[in-house]
Amino acid sequence: PILGNMQVGPNAPQSFLPAGTLSPIRPSALQKWYNVITSSKKRQVRLSWVIPYGRRHWKSMPYAYVSHLIGHEVKGSVLAALREKNLATDLSGGSAGSVDNDFMQFIVDVTFTDEGLQRIPDVLYLVFQYLELIRRAGSVSAEAYSELKKEQLAVFEFSDVGPAEDYASQLSVAGSEMGAEFAVIGGNVILEDRPEEALEVLECLTAENCFITFMAGEEEVFKAAAAAGAFAGKEDLDQVTRFHGMKYSVSPIPEVMLQAWSNASLAKVELDPLLALPAPNPYLSDNFTVYSPPGDSIAPTRVEMKYGYALVKRNEAHLSVPKTHVTVNLLLTNNDSIAATYYRAVMKEIIDEALVDTLYFASLAGVNFSGSVGFIGYTVSSTGPSESVPKFVLLVLKSILDLKFLRSTAEVFQRQKRHYELALVSKKEEQPYLQTMALLSTFLGSDQAYGWEEILDFSPKATYEGYVAFVNSFLEAARAEVVIDGNLQQISDASTLLLRPLDELLEASGAHVAPAADLPPFRDFYTPKRIGKGELLLVNHTPFSEANVNSSVTVRLQAGEASPERDSFIEVLSNLMSAHFFNTLRGTEALGYVVASQSGVTHYREAHFLFLAQSSLVGPLYLYSRIHAFIDAFEKQVLEPMAQSEVDTAVIGLIQSRKALTTSVANDGSRAFADRLCPYGYDWRAKEIAVLERGVTKEQLLNLYRQLISNNSDSRLGLAVFVNSASLPEEGLDYSSAVQLPQRRVLEPLPKEEGSDGSESDNASNGAGSEEGEEDEEGEEDDDDDDD
Repeated sequence: PILGNMQVGPNAPQSFLPAGTLSPIRPSALQKWYNVITSSKKRQVRLSWVIPYGRRHWKSMPYAYVSHLIGHEVKGSVLAALREKNLATDLSGGSAGSVDNDFMQFIVDVTFTDEGLQRIPDVLYLVFQYLELIRRAGSVSAEAYSELKKEQLAVFEFSDVGPAEDYASQLSVAGSEMGAEFAVIGGNVILEDRPEEALEVLECLTAENCFITFMAGEEEVFKAAAAAGAFAGKEDLDQVTRFHGMKYSVSPIPEVMLQAWSNASLAKVELDPLLALPAPNPYLSDNFTVYSPPGDSIAPTRVEMKYGYALVKRNEAHLSVPKTHVTVNLLLTNNDSIAATYYRAVMKEIIDEALVDTLYFASLAGVNFSGSVGFIGYTVSSTGPSESVPKFVLLVLKSILDLKFLRSTAEVFQRQKRHYELALVSKKEEQPYLQTMALLSTFLGSDQAYGWEEILDFSPKATYEGYVAFVNSFLEAARAEVVIDGNLQQISDASTLLLRPLDELLEASGAHVAPAADLPPFRDFYTPKRIGKGELLLVNHTPFSEANVNSSVTVRLQAGEASPERDSFIEVLSNLMSAHFFNTLRGTEALGYVVASQSGVTHYREAHFLFLAQSSLVGPLYLYSRIHAFIDAFEKQVLEPMAQSEVDTAVIGLIQSRKALTTSVANDGSRAFADRLCPYGYDWRAKEIAVLERGVTKEQLLNLYRQLISNNSDSRLGLAVFVNSASLPEEGLDYSSAVQLPQRRVLEPLPKEEGSDGSESDNASNGAGSEEGEEDEEGEEDDDDDDD
């Protein structure tokens, strides 16, 4: 009713070409090959068509059938065949957006492997073969069309609404195109069956009607491909785009390729045996039953298992949806050697590759999944249809608990080892502020004992035999931590659906039950040493990348063991301080774009403050000196003269944050999983609210600041990590004594642009992110609001 009252008059027509126009693309632009330099490092080719179906066809979605098939990723698909031949790593296909009510762009993007770059025509030939496979059926496959509609409905029904402001924006756009009645569902599912239109779309997707764009980040890629005879485009990029100045070239697609890809030629050839229509999706659910919530928000019920325990929680009243979240944290044999660290990472790559079809089918059925290998085990998280998620999680865990599955083959090991090496090398190109946080996590031993350089150095020593030995020891002992949160009819359903079958899987794997004390969920050896009064332990790192002109420093100050009082006071203080820190270092002193301060609590419940800054103008020692100066200035110029009313406002804001409801079943389940480690109980929010409602005084915050943060503190503990820029002189540091800090820079006033009001730019970059490798186990994100 609300949307209906908002609409005034009919929808405005959006047809920009005369009636009867066959295509908005000039015929001279078709059958062309474009080579384009892009800012991305991807090596990708795009096939593009314009089809005569636009926004006005939203009820029948004629493009969806071909999109569903060409973009599939399971066995029989184009992508699966290309991966089998080691020619491509990714493929996507489908609508790229409507031109107007009458026309739409349809694209197929393929991302190449190194071998695929040498055989680009063969890759494209396989794409046209798959289109021919669909065409040879003579009609739309009833099974594939039905499967498409079921998957659309599942994804729609089991999707979260998301933030209210985004949802309102989506509804306003959809309502203007489809009317208020269909604003929610329109464009998400097929509402009118017109399979003949899908065949008409297929007939448009010919070699004669397309143009090809080959994109890469370096000219050398085009030259290497041309030398291998891999494409017919012009090797010399002799033109420049009008606005961005990107180099490109245009040439006709060779007649020999057009002939090979034509419908007439394809109709006569034997298609690649790797190509086939997809099998039925085993994870689809049409059960949308929502069980009555238990009423008020309640803590999870702890259920004991032979191999551990589970926290079971039914849907809260505000989350009455047919979805369930499951997290299973398998704590396995604890081995924190560098070899085990390396093999665990490669094992994750092997698991991901082996489960690719399973995970893709699950995603089409509305089942979300994430899996991670930690330093003592494997964690599976999944959210989706209540009747599908437990079955899916058990299937994944059955594979992970199978030694033969984990061992894989020497060939697969070598391939995934290479992928992991490339991922490690790419760490060198990360921004320095991310590197300082990663180093910080390594030094503190929060959940990773080795940095990427140390792990990369080990890579030449890694062998398949060593990996197999690691796998054989991986399942010697096991303990499970499980969270089930969502649409359960009763608590006991958790045991029937998941917990008893999981115990049986673990027992069948041969693992013995690990006592809880033998497998702590996280390590804790945070032992920074204090150099002297008000001094920190400093770690200085040489530049990672010669090309990056930025330097960074991250300072982390220990705040002691977490408690309701300490955590509440620390977060109030951090919220008062963060905007001042941002405005001073980024705004007033113009040091750089990445500036942030925040508080947090690690896995093992150690509270801390963090200050971070990155700059291309100065080195890390200067950045550190300005953090040092800010700590002094904030105490004297802000905190001491601060009115109690300002503290009260910050306290009220934090109370509201603590009372905020979760926004999705996945968020609720993740919060329950994180809360399991809180030393003062699952109801820690209520305990902190009680502390805050008793009141926080400015004097209490001052005492805390002078104890934990002040440069004059006799008890401050912390660590400062520097990453230098190759473009600046290396700054020598004597770690055995106090550091002589440089003088503050004198900034020249910036010329005021004509028409400028001198206001600051938006503050989006203050969210430099939480510490890498350290979660805020309270399940809350720090809100570093930049507005003062």
